[in-house]
Formats: sequence, structure tokens, C-alpha cells
Amino acid sequence: MLTVVVPAYQEERTVARSLTRLHGVLAEAYGRDFAILVVNDGSTDGTSRAVRQLALTQTEIVDFERNRGKGSALRHGLLEAGGDVVAQIDADLDLHPQPLIPLIDAVLNGQCDLAIGSKTHPESIVSYPTIRTIQSRTYQAILRAAFDLNVSDTQTGMKAFSRKALDVVLPHVQESGFAFDLEFLVVARSAGLIIHEGPVELDYQFTSTLSPLAAVSVLRDTARIWRRQRMARGVT
Repeated sequence: MLTVVVPAYQEERTVARSLTRLHGVLAEAYGRDFAILVVNDGSTDGTSRAVRQLALTQTEIVDFERNRGKGSALRHGLLEAGGDVVAQIDADLDLHPQPLIPLIDAVLNGQCDLAIGSKTHPESIVSYPTIRTIQSRTYQAILRAAFDLNVSDTQTGMKAFSRKALDVVLPHVQESGFAFDLEFLVVARSAGLIIHEGPVELDYQFTSTLSPLAAVSVLRDTARIWRRQRMARGVT
């Protein structure tokens, strides 16, 4: 059994089309042996209504009363999800769901403990603003230096996990925002889990860039993870 967790926040415009496309891809690959769990992270628009009106089979939604952060939504979904393999994908239309299938299959086949989509994979098809590319590559370079993390892209919202990986890693992940993905991978590497990277197909839908305030928040969260890892290793 497979469950795909879809964190959603203010996705009224895109969530129905996104879920319909995801459902079709999963049905073609796995028949009826899958479930979709949408975690609505306190959206104040019509996200919840759009999901419920869609009434897709094998699809459930959990609504948070207030916004808790993407990491909290993912944690809840990953903990609630059933099955030996659990995957995640964002609710917007940026990522095409088809490349999620090889990631899931890599975990199902025992090739790895977790499989992640990477924008920098040589087979990825990516339409992405230049400024976002520069921001992403700079941040990933910082992460490789700070954590000795041999992963090319921590933040793309497409991943698949074995039950073992979830059981080993989730109890040690404390972040509730966008740094959740980073901390999950840092803990997984520290635990000796096998991480596989695969290509994605990404068509960036928006023109906004990372604001200075958001950038500071990301770096602050990253530094907090770095300090926790040093303390866990007994380094001061």
C-alpha cells in the first residue's frame, strides 16, 4: 500500500487540477493500491472546499484550523499515512507527478530508504527563473559545506520514504517550516540511510522571488539545525 501526502496552503486555484493529475498518474501505475492524503495547512481561501467538491476516490483531507507551517503539515501527513511506502508532492502545479513514480518504485524495490526529486539531476526538465536558480544553488552549496550532505537538492517538494526511514528519522526532526526537508535529510544521512536522487519535471508557475525576510528566516532555521547536529555529535 502507498500513501501520497499533499501539503496545501492557499491552493484554491490549483489544487483540484493538481490532485486530478496526481490521481490519474497513480491510478495508471498502481491501480487502486494507493491513497492520497491532503493536509490543508490552515488555508483561509477555498482550498478545503475545492478538495471536498472534487470528491476523488482514495483521497482524504485533514484541515488544520490555523497555519502551522509546511513542515508541520508534512509531519502530520507522514505520521498519519498508511502503507510501507509514503510519498509527498506539493499541491501546486509546478511539479508534474509522473517523475514521482520512479522515486516510489526505487523505495518499493529496496534500492534505497528514501528517494528525492532533484532540480539539478541531469535528466530533469526544469523551467525556473534565473534568480531562483541562483538562490537555490547558493543555498545548496552552503548546505553541502555545513552538513557534509551529499545531496544536490534538499528542497524540491517530491520525495518517497520507506516506513523504516519514517520511523528512524521523524522522532528527531524538530523544524515545522520549510527547513523540515533539510533536517529530515540531515538526520537520515546521520542514521546511515540510503538516499537516492531522481529527475523532476518542473514548470515554475509564479514570478515571486525569495524575499529578504524569508531568506533570513531560512538561514536562521538552517543555523538552528546545524547547532542541533553539532550538539548531537558532542561538538561545541
